[in-house]
Amino acid sequence: MSSAAQFNLTQQEEQECAMRRSTLTAAYSIFLAHLVFILISGKLLHLILRRLFQPRFVSDLLVALLIGKVDVLRDSFRDNILFILNVMGTSCLGSYLLTLGLEMDPLSVFESPGPEALIGFASLLSTTFITPVFYRILVVPKVGILQVDTLPVVLGLTAALANTSSPILTRLIAELKISKTAVGRLAINAGITIDIVSTFFMCFGTMLWHVNDKNQSHLFYILGISGEMLFTVVLIRPMFMWINERNPEGKEMKGIDTLVVMLTVFLLCSIGSWFNLDINMTAFLVGLALPKEGRVTRVLVNNINVILSSLMFPLYLCYICLSLRYDEIEDAYSDGLNRDYVMDTSLSLQCLFTISTIAVLGKVMGPLIAGLLLGLNWLEALAIGLLLNVKGHYHLFCAYQAMDMKFISDKSFLVLLFMILGTAVITPLVGFTIATWARRRVQRRLVGLQFHNQETELRIIVGLHGGHNMPRMINVIEALRWGTGPGELIVYATDMVELTERAAASLVKGEGMDVVAVSDESIVEMRRQIEEALDVYQLQSGEGVKVRRLLAISSFPDMHRDICRCAEDVMAALIILPFHKSQRTDGSMDAGHAGFRQVNQKVFQHATCSVGILVDRGLGQLSRISTSNAIQNLAVLFIGGPDDREALTLAVRMSRHPGIRLTVIRFLPDTTAHARACARMKVGHRILVAASQEEMQMQADDEYFTKFYQRHVLNEEVGYMEKHVGGGAELVVTLQSLEGQYQLIVVGRGKERNSVLTDGLADWAELPELGPVGDILASSDFSVTASVLIVQQHDTRKQFKVIDEEFMPF
Repeated sequence: MSSAAQFNLTQQEEQECAMRRSTLTAAYSIFLAHLVFILISGKLLHLILRRLFQPRFVSDLLVALLIGKVDVLRDSFRDNILFILNVMGTSCLGSYLLTLGLEMDPLSVFESPGPEALIGFASLLSTTFITPVFYRILVVPKVGILQVDTLPVVLGLTAALANTSSPILTRLIAELKISKTAVGRLAINAGITIDIVSTFFMCFGTMLWHVNDKNQSHLFYILGISGEMLFTVVLIRPMFMWINERNPEGKEMKGIDTLVVMLTVFLLCSIGSWFNLDINMTAFLVGLALPKEGRVTRVLVNNINVILSSLMFPLYLCYICLSLRYDEIEDAYSDGLNRDYVMDTSLSLQCLFTISTIAVLGKVMGPLIAGLLLGLNWLEALAIGLLLNVKGHYHLFCAYQAMDMKFISDKSFLVLLFMILGTAVITPLVGFTIATWARRRVQRRLVGLQFHNQETELRIIVGLHGGHNMPRMINVIEALRWGTGPGELIVYATDMVELTERAAASLVKGEGMDVVAVSDESIVEMRRQIEEALDVYQLQSGEGVKVRRLLAISSFPDMHRDICRCAEDVMAALIILPFHKSQRTDGSMDAGHAGFRQVNQKVFQHATCSVGILVDRGLGQLSRISTSNAIQNLAVLFIGGPDDREALTLAVRMSRHPGIRLTVIRFLPDTTAHARACARMKVGHRILVAASQEEMQMQADDEYFTKFYQRHVLNEEVGYMEKHVGGGAELVVTLQSLEGQYQLIVVGRGKERNSVLTDGLADWAELPELGPVGDILASSDFSVTASVLIVQQHDTRKQFKVIDEEFMPF
């Protein structure tokens, strides 16, 4: 070949390479533009729809449907872009199943089934029963969705319809703030149980299908997956636990450990492909075999979930909606229309109605029957069934695989897609209705301990400044545990942490129900001490009490909002906070923490439940109250008013503890005080109104006290004495005479009390937020041995005396 011809050939090859590089660069630019459009549009739509409590899945799927439906947008996605979307999107199924397995405890299925597990199994059984019953309808061309009438196909559809998208359900219930209600807890735990069982059977069935499809030995297949699970449990679990010990909470996780964890998980999930195992199902089983607790698991779940929700899921949904082409389907023009995309066809409403009816009946019938047998009313049982009907990414994965294997037609897949979308849209509306209904019930019921039904569980918020608060609060919890009757006592231990600059820098996104977590070493150590003390108490206390953890981290002017919001979310009937002062070694009280005093003041003002402030003078130094220890003396001071009635109700609950003896001291006006009260009726309209309100409260006190006296005093369950005093001075003298007789004194705050017995006490109050009597009992001059609990009953009329911010001493 001549040099000129060789030169022309080289020049032509260089031009072709340059054109390829230009095309590749343009393809990358177009792909990045499409990527930005998909992610930003999905995020913006989610910001709008989240106000309607719609999950991110709905926003991403709507964007994908829009792209697949609009010709201009659809035509802009070329084949090479679809290939990239396919590679990036299809890899998310294995990651999703891995995180699903990491968040589940497979051993919980084998434990003694509680109400949640019974409802979950009932939902599975009802769907398993109903779907095969109607399978003949499912293969009818006009109303059915199945193309293949075989047992594996029917079983696969049954497992898919029986499954509940527990990640979407858990986040939805958390956003609706009904996770602490009976319906919310039952739905979450039942959904997790359903997800574990149905996903496991789906994995097992898929593995057997692949074995039959590839003519492999079932024994070899089972031995291969069993060997991998055994290797994970015996060797990998201990290694992960060792890495957890190397990276305690509060310290940044070592980079080499993070790399080892990621590579190990990747290799475990890839081993299955070496033995021709299904890699997606292998990932789920690996997740089940790895430890559920510890920092390693939380890091894996958090990082994978962030990548999935923000990148992988939106791309995969777009790929599904763009890849539904007729040119790859045999019946391309069976409907007589010249269309290239399935998205251009009309939706079969008959098929949609059929499959939706079967799915709803299967998910609702089981929980409805099980809920009624467990004592739930039919509305609660129906609500749980509707919540468990929510579908999500996993169902879309299954539907797409079924279409890819020709089990269902492309039109049937479109029906399933809209059925999945419909459940994801409607379920938040059902949850919102449940949340509204539950809060209205709570507002009617939880107006104070005085009106609380002892047949139901009692929920209280316990505020903690640090580990030093634990002994005194544990004694209070132990006393209340015996007074809950048939219902349980649920304690929400809330860590009250000031949001300093250092704490703010250590905030990270929390896991599960926690919005945020703190990595600051001092805060982590404080929370660890509290956690250990609570764990020890729960091991020793036995049944009847459940302790859960909350975190209120904010500046002191705003901390009361976190506490009040926590009380509303968990629907607590009582908040107990520590006093802002602590006792010195000589018995006197120190100056206290001004920030915590401000928090206590504002909680008194804004809480939507009853509030108690605990002043500790040795209560935390006592060993935990038990039935064998010396009896602890408890006194309740009753002057009158709703707060004193609430205090008496609380004290009676505590007196049911075998180690506590209660004495009720009722203060009544003597003849002089009674004459002064009568004289008020003749002086001015304003005083007349106050006297009239006092008379109404006295009538309520007499009615309440009569029932209390007949029920408890006549049966000699509690001690009782009366003190006749003429005014505030005599009341102070009488209170001082109680020194040394009682370990704990319970008294009402008396925020609206207008009794002649407390005249003049408010003028000398050092701590007016505690009320006239509470201020005296909390002062250093009163006692060095008697702890005090000041109680305020929740006022449903919201007539709180709000302190003006301008005149607050902070």
